Amino acid sequence: MQHLVRACFAGRTGYSYAKKAEDVARELGIDRVARLASNENPRPPSPAAIEAATAALRAGNRYPDERASVLVEALRRYHGDYRFVTGAGMDGVIETVIRTVVEPGETVVVSTPTFSFYALAAMAHGARVVNVKRREDFSVDQAGFIEACRGAKLAFLCSPNNPTGNSVPPEAVEEILEGMEGLLFLDNAYVDFADIDYRPLMRRHENLVIGRTMSKIFALAGLRVGYAFAPRWLEPFYHRAATPFALNSVSLAAAAGALADADRVRETRDHVRRWRQRFLEEIPFKTYPSDANFVMIDVAPFTGDEATESLAAKGVLVRSCTSFPGLGNSYIRVSIGEDWENVRFLEAIKKPMMTGITGTPGTGKTSIAAELKRRGHTVVRLADTVRPYIIEEDCSRQTLVVDVDRWVEEFEPLDGIVEGHLAHLLPCDRVVVLRCRPDVLRQRLSPRDYPEGKVAENVEAEALDVILIETLEEHPDEHVFEVDTTDLSVGECADRIEQFIRGELPPSCGCIDWTDYLEPGR
Repeated sequence: MQHLVRACFAGRTGYSYAKKAEDVARELGIDRVARLASNENPRPPSPAAIEAATAALRAGNRYPDERASVLVEALRRYHGDYRFVTGAGMDGVIETVIRTVVEPGETVVVSTPTFSFYALAAMAHGARVVNVKRREDFSVDQAGFIEACRGAKLAFLCSPNNPTGNSVPPEAVEEILEGMEGLLFLDNAYVDFADIDYRPLMRRHENLVIGRTMSKIFALAGLRVGYAFAPRWLEPFYHRAATPFALNSVSLAAAAGALADADRVRETRDHVRRWRQRFLEEIPFKTYPSDANFVMIDVAPFTGDEATESLAAKGVLVRSCTSFPGLGNSYIRVSIGEDWENVRFLEAIKKPMMTGITGTPGTGKTSIAAELKRRGHTVVRLADTVRPYIIEEDCSRQTLVVDVDRWVEEFEPLDGIVEGHLAHLLPCDRVVVLRCRPDVLRQRLSPRDYPEGKVAENVEAEALDVILIETLEEHPDEHVFEVDTTDLSVGECADRIEQFIRGELPPSCGCIDWTDYLEPGR
């Protein structure tokens, strides 16, 4: 029956959600996970909100006020004499505005990279989405945005922007409003954390809707309360298009209670600003200035997915930004959490990220590592680190016996590359396993004056994938990358390893079968 599904849903993944803290805690066997992936307020709702919600629950057998009067009145006390519409979260407001003004086939313009739901909701209503890429510094190209808006019914602009964190100056927004004929939806979900005010624009422009949410500074994410400043002409049509009783009585009461607790808002804002500045000062990667309750970080040469997985393994959930259209693959977004969560994140992000290069003798580790060092990478040879841990020397096999457990425990992690046939035993963030076809490996090892038994042992280990199997026992598949050095030059091998490190080549392992090279009887 899948043929009944609309094409816009059949061929797309939909909204990308962050990993759940409960799942990570269960996987890692830890009690508390730092939840810094969803831009949530780490503090519980205001006591005033909880009290109002509890009282409203007693009347839960009745439908809520369809016009959300208790909330609208609270919003006017908080903001002043503006026109307001409400919805089930900012997402509900967005969907209703689209439903109100956009016909199937008409154009909706989106400034990217940004919150993906604008485009998803527009496509769900049959609109044609035009993305306008921001400049390299993530500021808005006003002229390009205005040009794209010609003939468009609706455009979306997020400020402070998710996930980049930067704001669009009010004068730039006004220039856009004056240059377009359609409606501009200005998403202000995070504006409560910024020193910027777009509300005066509502007095001068009838083509502006300013979206707001109770999920962030007011700590009501679980109750899904959104609202918007709306021009007078739009309000009656919005109500016609809206889902009946979109906001429940408990959510309405809690939102009104939260708006009355000015002290709680001020405390939350101060907490975010204090930690936001500390993040900017202490994070050892390029971190972008932010007006929101999060920061965006460029973790290159690592990918956002790799950094997210690495931090999750340390009990910290952050958001990889690879799902944001128009953004590269090396960014993560980190929310401001509770004090202990922020401290744990800073400790985790400061830990070095290592790439191990392993493989049986003869696969080319030393030569390839030397080439990577020549290209500017920090490279450490494990042979130079194991000497204090040598237990004995097996002269018959020309092999050193090492106290591996103590060596691994005391090894100081580094930002760079570790090379050696034991590298996969270290807590590396990614591992490159060098391979070589067994007959060629024998040719490489024979001139080294190894005893025949040692040559045969290494050739057999390569045919049986011993190093790869050991690596996969220590590391997830998505952290492992095989390179067959049989027919590649040292430079070509280094190129592939660099591409893997930069995230340009996906992980790969287990694609080689050399069991035919085992000696008869094996």
